[in-house]
Amino acid sequence: MKFTHFIGMCSIAGMLYSASAAAQLDCNITSFSQWGGIYQANVQLSNSGTSPVNVWQAVIDFTESQNFVSGWSATYQASETSVTASSLSWNSYVAPGQVVYFGFQGQASTSLSEPDCSALGGTSSSSSSSSSSSSTSTSSTSSSSSSSSSSSGYGTCEEVCNWYGSEYALCENSSNGWGWENNRSCIGINTCETQWGNGGVEQHCTSTSSSSSSSSSSSSSSSSSSSSSSSSSSSTGSSSGGRVDNPFEDANWYVNPEWSQMAAAEQNGDSVAGFSTGVWLEHTSTIAGYEDGTRMGLRAHLDEAIAQNANLVLLVLDNIPNKNCGYPSVSGELLLIDDGYSRYAEDFIDPITAILGDPAYAELKIAVVFGRGSLANLVTNLDDPGCAELEGPGGYIDAVHYTLNQLNTLSNVYVYLDIAHSGWLGWNDNFAIATTLYYDVIESANAGVNSIAGFAANVAYYSPLIEPYLPDPQLAIGGIPIRASDFYEWNNYFDELSYASDFREAMISKGMPETIGLLIDTGRNGWGDAQRPTAVSDSDDLNTYVDESRIDHRSHRFNWCNQPGGIGARPQAAPLPGVDAFAWIWPPGLSDGISEPGPQDPHQPNLRYDRSCSPTEPLWMNPIYGTNAMPGAPHAGNWFPEHFQLLLENAWPKFDE
Repeated sequence: MKFTHFIGMCSIAGMLYSASAAAQLDCNITSFSQWGGIYQANVQLSNSGTSPVNVWQAVIDFTESQNFVSGWSATYQASETSVTASSLSWNSYVAPGQVVYFGFQGQASTSLSEPDCSALGGTSSSSSSSSSSSSTSTSSTSSSSSSSSSSSGYGTCEEVCNWYGSEYALCENSSNGWGWENNRSCIGINTCETQWGNGGVEQHCTSTSSSSSSSSSSSSSSSSSSSSSSSSSSSTGSSSGGRVDNPFEDANWYVNPEWSQMAAAEQNGDSVAGFSTGVWLEHTSTIAGYEDGTRMGLRAHLDEAIAQNANLVLLVLDNIPNKNCGYPSVSGELLLIDDGYSRYAEDFIDPITAILGDPAYAELKIAVVFGRGSLANLVTNLDDPGCAELEGPGGYIDAVHYTLNQLNTLSNVYVYLDIAHSGWLGWNDNFAIATTLYYDVIESANAGVNSIAGFAANVAYYSPLIEPYLPDPQLAIGGIPIRASDFYEWNNYFDELSYASDFREAMISKGMPETIGLLIDTGRNGWGDAQRPTAVSDSDDLNTYVDESRIDHRSHRFNWCNQPGGIGARPQAAPLPGVDAFAWIWPPGLSDGISEPGPQDPHQPNLRYDRSCSPTEPLWMNPIYGTNAMPGAPHAGNWFPEHFQLLLENAWPKFDE
């Protein structure tokens, strides 16, 4: 696997067809910080010229050696003394006077001087004509109806978005991001006009002499460019080839238009609305989509992915019978006592497998995360009668086997099995039992150790990716290791990267292939609030030292519902060796659960109130602690705007507004 996911210099050079003399990109390092061997650079590009640019590239040069780790809002290429950032589709257009922000993190063994930054921007000749075509079309919107009705051969016209060769309706209720209106996908006009290359806002007119419709741009060149985009797209699809080691690498990730529209509608939400998030199927009704049209089904998402020219979809299956058995309120749809295993197989996994196996989706790579709240409960909660029965026939192991065996009939599906998080399975005993159980379950499936592509950690959870000021759990304060503190309770793992990496290595040592990778959910574990420490504590008291040094500000590590975390590392393929991707598996802004007893959810009546989601209740597993849960939350999976705003404000690395 490659160390980073990037567009090479030759690719950018090919995109910069003509640099405009009137376009001037200035590159500035807005902040540069270094702590504990980690550094972070935040960069601003500003167009101080008189012409827009449709594609850009920035080079950040270091005096000393460094090791690039991950970045956001750009694609990256790195060497020992430089980092090259290249524009993404959604931020490549920079109008005069506008700015673009991106940033990255890395490691260094010595103190680094602040790096230098330079940038190059340009436009392709076709994108320039497309841009002027788009602006002409936009400015004539008010008169388009009258002019089209008087034009020979045309009836009514509407503006649409030509998105890289595919046609979409323009959203009526949002100018940014993707949306879902009138039972179809739509795209905000601002988002449509910021793509590079051919495309933009065009006129779609319906002929008066025929029931057929045609799409035309205000210039003939746009018409031909649409066909060239289509041929380019099919060429990309046909070259996708067979199975790969890391499906996330060199892939175009699907953006869920439902989540994108909700995010874009919030203040500053357009800064994240273009990112990929997981598509969750947590109820049988979600396979076809809600009957009232308020939620897309699986086929609609896959069709939308093809329309976006995406070739990777992140799918989460979360309807295993009696899921989350160890929690006070089991809220799954399927229960073992009500023939849950048969219903899971016949009504959930079988129809999903049939849809994913449709030849129409053969060119899509489908990364499937599943098993949340199942095998981990067999490690720690067998003393709970509700969990003990799930060790037997029709329980978690049988359900995992059935899922693996069905999905492994599809060559384009990549399965990532949930391994909970460091605050659950990180203790020595739990870790040893877990790795043995997981290996035995995987090895006994039909495809044996090749049944999965990897493991998923921190799914829908808040454990930090790294604890930058607590890198060594064995460090002693006053003769006592810091892992013995009240917060860590003798757990060896303080963060998800160390936990997941060691879990992967343990599984390889048992016989799993070395190609297995990790997915780490970074959608809500940024912890960039005002209390975030900037240095290690100097206290000689064990608990004070830990509390002043940790970025995770929960009162207890098992607080899981609507926590005041922050959006974390941006989705990125192959950010580190052994890690297939950082991903926002649980979409930021969706509720973990309702805050207080209330009305039944109209679509998933199985959802229940759990006191872990109440801001006034004590933590159920240790009542001396509170829950840290936010008030006012709706049922799980529904949009929670206040939580989204908090996650955005507390993001780390920060988003520049």
